[in-house]
Amino acid sequence: MRYDKPEMILRLALLMQGSAEGLRLADIESAFSVSRRTAERMRDAVIRLFPQVEELADGGRQKRWRLPSGLRPALLAPTLEELSALDAAGKLLEQASLKTQAEALQTLGQKLRAALAPAMRRRLDPDLDALSQAEAVTHRPGPYVPIDGTTLAIFREAILAGRWIEGRYRSRITGVESVKRLAPLGFLYGPRPFLLAQNPEWDRPQHYALDRFAEVRLLPDPAPVLDIDLAAFVQRSFGVFQDAEGPRRIVWRFTAHAAPNARTYRFHPTQEMIDLPDGRLEVRFTASSLWEMALHLFGWGPDVEVIEPPELREELLFRCREVMGVYEDEDAPANIPTPA
Repeated sequence: MRYDKPEMILRLALLMQGSAEGLRLADIESAFSVSRRTAERMRDAVIRLFPQVEELADGGRQKRWRLPSGLRPALLAPTLEELSALDAAGKLLEQASLKTQAEALQTLGQKLRAALAPAMRRRLDPDLDALSQAEAVTHRPGPYVPIDGTTLAIFREAILAGRWIEGRYRSRITGVESVKRLAPLGFLYGPRPFLLAQNPEWDRPQHYALDRFAEVRLLPDPAPVLDIDLAAFVQRSFGVFQDAEGPRRIVWRFTAHAAPNARTYRFHPTQEMIDLPDGRLEVRFTASSLWEMALHLFGWGPDVEVIEPPELREELLFRCREVMGVYEDEDAPANIPTPA
């Protein structure tokens, strides 16, 4: 009788668990009517899914495999790939200045490894250490601003409890320090982590750099409940910020030379890519923050043409003149977003 592959693997795991002396490859061949090569693949699949599998050898040196513990603990045990992915995620968080989150993942990894059976831990540790040494995160120029864990915890408590916070905040634009009373809404993680919060002095949520807060405290007053979809809010931006005008239709055209490279980019979740007859690539999406788009387009140089909107062409031209120190009009508009 034939079975689907997942069912065959699960049945083999159950057989290994129910056998005190373990299964030989010949036993697997017979139980499932498969070739020796297929039996080897099935055995290897079970070992990958259940690292607790023990390898035994009888007097004739014929190997056997068994699953000593119950299937439920085996199903819940982390695999080498999962533990390695957890380690890599911690490295990425550390690079993104999210030290508190990175430490939390490191602690979680230690707990998972400590909960493993000794035999399984001895089997996984050498490979996990080898993979950890073989995977590194490349360094990118940008701010590195570790966030105080106590401050982060207060923001999280305010979000969960729906309360105001108060603290000293130093403006990124002016450098002036003032006391802010805010209703935290969520966090925006990127090159620099921000707090998205409602300021009673503004009619829409504002961005606040997390590293510029000091002496933050939780207030007893309940904050107004705002119905905000953070994922949808972020999707309206090209990067972090949003223009007062809101999202607008964006159209870029990349040269035939740059098209293969541009095709591998995810400029925005709403993007649509269209191959033109002459080999150029047209990218369309809807987003806000012309300032951040202009900064990104600098890297493409003459290989990209801004089709829409005309305001983005003006912004890019103004930024080019700003870099070169050449100005035709001192009153040219500058769409730099002004977070607090």
